Amino acid sequence: MAAAAVASATTIEADAFETYRELLALLDERGYPGLQRVWNYVPRINEDQRGVERYKHFNVGRARGFEERFGETAERHFSAASAVGTVGDTLIVCFAAGREPGTHLENPRQISAHRYLPDYGPRSRLLRPRYLRAGELGAGALPVGHGERRRPRDEAPRRPARPT
Repeated sequence: MAAAAVASATTIEADAFETYRELLALLDERGYPGLQRVWNYVPRINEDQRGVERYKHFNVGRARGFEERFGETAERHFSAASAVGTVGDTLIVCFAAGREPGTHLENPRQISAHRYLPDYGPRSRLLRPRYLRAGELGAGALPVGHGERRRPRDEAPRRPARPT
Protein backbone atom coordinates (compact mmCIF):
# COMPACT_ATOMS: atom_id res chain seq x y z
CA MET A 1 0.00 0.00 0.00
CA ALA A 2 1.31 3.45 -0.87
CA ALA A 3 0.25 7.00 -1.65
CA ALA A 4 1.08 9.82 -4.04
CA ALA A 5 0.36 13.53 -3.58
CA VAL A 6 0.39 16.14 -6.34
CA ALA A 7 0.05 19.86 -5.62
CA SER A 8 -2.04 21.24 -8.46
CA ALA A 9 -0.12 23.42 -10.85
CA THR A 10 -2.54 23.15 -13.76
CA THR A 11 -5.99 21.52 -13.89
CA ILE A 12 -7.35 18.54 -11.99
CA GLU A 13 -7.59 16.68 -15.32
CA ALA A 14 -3.87 17.18 -15.99
CA ASP A 15 -3.01 16.28 -12.39
CA ALA A 16 -5.06 13.07 -12.54
CA PHE A 17 -3.57 12.09 -15.91
CA GLU A 18 0.00 12.61 -14.74
CA THR A 19 -0.58 10.90 -11.39
CA TYR A 20 -2.19 7.81 -12.92
CA ARG A 21 0.35 7.63 -15.73
CA GLU A 22 3.17 7.64 -13.19
CA LEU A 23 1.36 5.28 -10.80
CA LEU A 24 0.71 2.64 -13.47
CA ALA A 25 4.31 2.85 -14.70
CA LEU A 26 5.61 2.50 -11.13
CA LEU A 27 3.47 -0.57 -10.48
CA ASP A 28 4.85 -2.27 -13.59
CA GLU A 29 8.41 -1.27 -12.73
CA ARG A 30 8.14 -2.70 -9.21
CA GLY A 31 6.44 -5.93 -10.28
CA TYR A 32 2.98 -5.16 -8.83
CA PRO A 33 0.84 -4.64 -11.93
CA GLY A 34 -2.41 -5.74 -10.25
CA LEU A 35 -3.92 -2.47 -9.02
CA GLN A 36 -6.39 -3.68 -6.38
CA ARG A 37 -7.88 -0.61 -4.70
CA VAL A 38 -7.54 3.17 -5.02
CA TRP A 39 -8.64 5.93 -2.66
CA ASN A 40 -8.67 9.33 -4.40
CA TYR A 41 -8.80 12.58 -2.42
CA VAL A 42 -9.76 15.25 -4.94
CA PRO A 43 -9.39 18.92 -3.98
CA ARG A 44 -12.65 20.88 -4.24
CA ILE A 45 -14.28 17.90 -5.97
CA ASN A 46 -17.67 19.55 -6.58
CA GLU A 47 -16.52 23.00 -7.71
CA ASP A 48 -16.87 24.03 -11.33
CA GLN A 49 -13.79 24.22 -13.51
CA ARG A 50 -14.49 25.80 -16.91
CA GLY A 51 -18.21 25.11 -16.44
CA VAL A 52 -17.84 21.41 -15.55
CA GLU A 53 -17.60 19.79 -12.12
CA ARG A 54 -13.98 19.09 -11.14
CA TYR A 55 -14.87 15.46 -10.42
CA LYS A 56 -15.76 15.00 -14.09
CA HIS A 57 -12.45 16.55 -15.16
CA PHE A 58 -10.67 14.24 -12.72
CA ASN A 59 -12.31 11.22 -14.39
CA VAL A 60 -11.21 12.34 -17.84
CA GLY A 61 -7.60 12.61 -16.67
CA ARG A 62 -7.73 9.27 -14.89
CA ALA A 63 -9.22 7.58 -17.99
CA ARG A 64 -6.48 9.07 -20.16
CA GLY A 65 -3.85 7.62 -17.82
CA PHE A 66 -5.32 4.12 -18.07
CA GLU A 67 -5.82 4.37 -21.83
CA GLU A 68 -2.29 5.58 -22.45
CA ARG A 69 -0.91 2.62 -20.51
CA PHE A 70 -3.31 -0.14 -21.58
CA GLY A 71 -5.00 1.07 -24.77
CA GLU A 72 -8.24 -0.70 -25.62
CA THR A 73 -7.79 -3.18 -22.74
CA ALA A 74 -7.88 -0.40 -20.11
CA GLU A 75 -11.23 -1.59 -18.71
CA ARG A 76 -9.67 -4.88 -17.60
CA HIS A 77 -7.26 -2.98 -15.39
CA PHE A 78 -9.74 -0.81 -13.47
CA SER A 79 -9.71 -1.41 -9.75
CA ALA A 80 -12.15 -0.80 -6.96
CA ALA A 81 -11.93 2.90 -6.23
CA SER A 82 -13.49 5.82 -4.44
CA ALA A 83 -13.14 9.58 -4.67
CA VAL A 84 -13.92 12.10 -1.96
CA GLY A 85 -13.42 15.83 -1.82
CA THR A 86 -10.75 17.66 0.14
CA VAL A 87 -9.77 21.27 0.70
CA GLY A 88 -6.62 22.80 -0.69
CA ASP A 89 -4.93 22.08 -4.00
CA THR A 90 -3.32 18.67 -3.48
CA LEU A 91 -4.61 15.55 -5.25
CA ILE A 92 -3.87 12.54 -3.05
CA VAL A 93 -4.04 9.00 -4.43
CA CYS A 94 -3.61 6.06 -2.06
CA PHE A 95 -3.54 2.55 -3.47
CA ALA A 96 -3.02 -1.14 -2.84
CA ALA A 97 -1.54 -3.35 -5.55
CA GLY A 98 -0.53 -6.97 -5.95
CA ARG A 99 1.49 -9.16 -8.24
CA GLU A 100 -1.72 -10.75 -9.56
CA PRO A 101 -4.93 -9.03 -10.70
CA GLY A 102 -7.98 -9.19 -8.48
CA THR A 103 -11.26 -10.80 -9.49
CA HIS A 104 -13.95 -8.43 -10.75
CA LEU A 105 -17.39 -8.86 -9.25
CA GLU A 106 -20.44 -7.13 -10.69
CA ASN A 107 -23.94 -6.71 -9.33
CA PRO A 108 -26.36 -7.51 -12.18
CA ARG A 109 -28.90 -5.07 -10.67
CA GLN A 110 -26.52 -2.13 -11.17
CA ILE A 111 -24.91 -0.35 -14.08
CA SER A 112 -21.14 -0.32 -13.63
CA ALA A 113 -19.74 3.15 -13.13
CA HIS A 114 -17.46 2.87 -16.16
CA ARG A 115 -20.55 2.26 -18.36
CA TYR A 116 -22.56 5.34 -17.32
CA LEU A 117 -24.22 7.44 -19.98
CA PRO A 118 -22.53 10.69 -21.05
CA ASP A 119 -25.04 12.59 -18.85
CA TYR A 120 -22.63 11.90 -15.98
CA GLY A 121 -19.70 13.64 -17.60
CA PRO A 122 -17.47 13.70 -20.66
CA ARG A 123 -15.89 10.45 -19.51
CA SER A 124 -17.37 7.60 -17.49
CA ARG A 125 -16.08 7.11 -14.00
CA LEU A 126 -13.44 4.46 -13.69
CA LEU A 127 -14.64 2.83 -10.53
CA ARG A 128 -14.99 -0.87 -10.79
CA PRO A 129 -16.04 -3.38 -8.18
CA ARG A 130 -13.19 -5.69 -7.33
CA TYR A 131 -12.99 -8.42 -4.74
CA LEU A 132 -9.90 -8.10 -2.59
CA ARG A 133 -8.18 -10.88 -0.69
CA ALA A 134 -9.15 -9.27 2.59
CA GLY A 135 -12.80 -9.58 1.58
CA GLU A 136 -13.37 -5.90 0.80
CA LEU A 137 -15.80 -5.07 -1.97
CA GLY A 138 -15.62 -1.62 -3.51
CA ALA A 139 -18.17 -0.36 -5.99
CA GLY A 140 -19.29 2.69 -7.83
CA ALA A 141 -22.49 1.88 -9.65
CA LEU A 142 -26.03 3.01 -10.37
CA PRO A 143 -29.15 0.91 -9.86
CA VAL A 144 -30.40 -0.55 -13.13
CA GLY A 145 -32.69 1.94 -14.83
CA HIS A 146 -31.04 5.07 -13.35
CA GLY A 147 -29.79 7.25 -16.15
CA GLU A 148 -31.12 4.99 -18.90
CA ARG A 149 -33.08 6.47 -21.76
CA ARG A 150 -36.74 5.84 -20.98
CA ARG A 151 -39.43 4.52 -23.28
CA PRO A 152 -43.00 5.79 -23.02
CA ARG A 153 -44.71 4.54 -19.87
CA ASP A 154 -46.84 1.92 -21.66
CA GLU A 155 -43.69 0.44 -23.20
CA ALA A 156 -41.60 0.41 -20.02
CA PRO A 157 -39.75 -2.85 -19.46
CA ARG A 158 -41.23 -5.09 -16.81
CA ARG A 159 -39.16 -5.94 -13.77
CA PRO A 160 -39.07 -9.62 -12.83
CA ALA A 161 -41.05 -10.59 -9.75
CA ARG A 162 -39.03 -11.08 -6.59
CA PRO A 163 -38.70 -14.67 -5.46
CA THR A 164 -40.70 -15.52 -2.36
